[in-house]
Amino acid sequence: MTPPDLNLPPPPDLTPALYAPLADARPLPGWDERIARLSIAEARSRPGAFTPLTVDVKLGLGFNAFSGGPLGLALSFFSWVGLNGAVDVGVYQHKSFSVGVGLEGFNDRPFLTERLGEWALNTLGDLSGRAAGDWDITMWHRGFAGRVTLHIDPNQDGQSPRLGLDPYVVGVLGPRWSRSAISYVSESLGQGSAEYREKGLRGGVGLGLNGVHESGVLGAVELRYLAGISFQTSSAVNVTNAQGEPLVVWEQQRWERPPRGFSWGFSVGYRF
Repeated sequence: MTPPDLNLPPPPDLTPALYAPLADARPLPGWDERIARLSIAEARSRPGAFTPLTVDVKLGLGFNAFSGGPLGLALSFFSWVGLNGAVDVGVYQHKSFSVGVGLEGFNDRPFLTERLGEWALNTLGDLSGRAAGDWDITMWHRGFAGRVTLHIDPNQDGQSPRLGLDPYVVGVLGPRWSRSAISYVSESLGQGSAEYREKGLRGGVGLGLNGVHESGVLGAVELRYLAGISFQTSSAVNVTNAQGEPLVVWEQQRWERPPRGFSWGFSVGYRF
């Protein structure tokens, strides 16, 4: 009687199956173009294109006029100035147009306007209806806003592949806060102080241009026209002494109002 063969047969060779190309492993229908559009390589080869999921981070200086009208184009640089920051994210694209949403914040001071206004009050006398005396006024303006941008992908022919241009239209809307710290000294009335606070809503539209290097570094300029409303019912506050006794009434003047009209913004940042 022949004993049974206890040796197991060799396992099958699975190498061809493991390393065979998956011919049918393709993205779902309609996603081929989207995946190609979102590739980093393509974005770097066309640095001016603001495609979906593109993220722009910017930080710069803002120059804002204290009154409306065409004169604000120049007055902006001598009025409210401050730090601006913004983040824009691409969310949609159709042919040569793309849409972004984002958020911005700002912190402004009217350094030159404060000094000129105080000089006029203290040197030229009571030309504004205020009581004569030595006035010291310090103002702040802060807030944030939501952003919507419409980007136009220009024809890249003839442009340097290392630098792309990204023109866009921008709209902003959000809350703002302003504060004025007031100090007053008079030989006849004595010394007093006050603080005026104002809350409101600010919105505007404008034009912008991003210059984007293939490395992702960008520079941007925006020109906007801003308007707003105030939630305050009064623009006056009593200036009181240390005992709380009112000395004079401070009434907000035109140059002391929050910025409005034309606004310039210059920033640098990075496109992810």
